[in-house]
Amino acid sequence: VKVEDSVCIHPTFFGKEEEAVDIELSKKYANRVLRGHGLVISVYSVDEIQSGFVFTGQGSCHSRVKFKLISFLPSVGDTITGVVRRADPTSLHVSLDFFDDIIIPSTELREPCWYNPENQMWCWKYEAEGEKHDLYYATGQPIRVRVQAVEFTKDKKTTDNAYIPPMIVHASVAEDGLGPPHWW
Repeated sequence: VKVEDSVCIHPTFFGKEEEAVDIELSKKYANRVLRGHGLVISVYSVDEIQSGFVFTGQGSCHSRVKFKLISFLPSVGDTITGVVRRADPTSLHVSLDFFDDIIIPSTELREPCWYNPENQMWCWKYEAEGEKHDLYYATGQPIRVRVQAVEFTKDKKTTDNAYIPPMIVHASVAEDGLGPPHWW
């Protein structure tokens, strides 16, 4: 992702502007969601640092900077392998270690399925050649999902002030080859 922004360089970093810019950009952008660009992983490169200016009464230099970021933004149709983080009666939640907001609604699980409140897991009732098998989407186990949509939620509000992540990936496991890899 190509970005341009203003960066404040403290006087202790004069002569080491590249280092200061990298530190400031990492503080500002790393592990943040940019609408339309996804979760920023890190600063990839600093392409240009323009000459800066100092405001009256301040010793810091403010410079315009052009740089590139590495971000995570899956496309619709992408297949991702993560780990089942938790389940509830309406959905399955998947984690990629660095990103925990992948949600599979119960309507996007293999049919027929049911939620077991005792062990808090979803189960696919698979039947083949007259034999029935209970296949669980087990917490902590790998799971392969297909991206259905990416939602940026920064402007959404809840009535009970509940946390809403700034980016949610909606996914499905309702196709052959998706779900826990050991099933296939």
